[in-house]
Amino acid sequence: MGDPWQAFGYVVAGVAVYGLIGWLLDRWLGTPFLVLVGILVGAALGLYMTYARFIKQ
Repeated sequence: MGDPWQAFGYVVAGVAVYGLIGWLLDRWLGTPFLVLVGILVGAALGLYMTYARFIKQ
């Protein structure tokens, strides 16, 4: 059984890191939507990491 806080951390870290990358790209390219794309990609990758770590064992 995995630790639920670790699963939560994967999702939060994914949203934070990729949201920050999206925000930086928004500032650099002058676009209004990349922060949202970054947050969604980060959430998806965080959920995948949770699945790969805890479900696929």
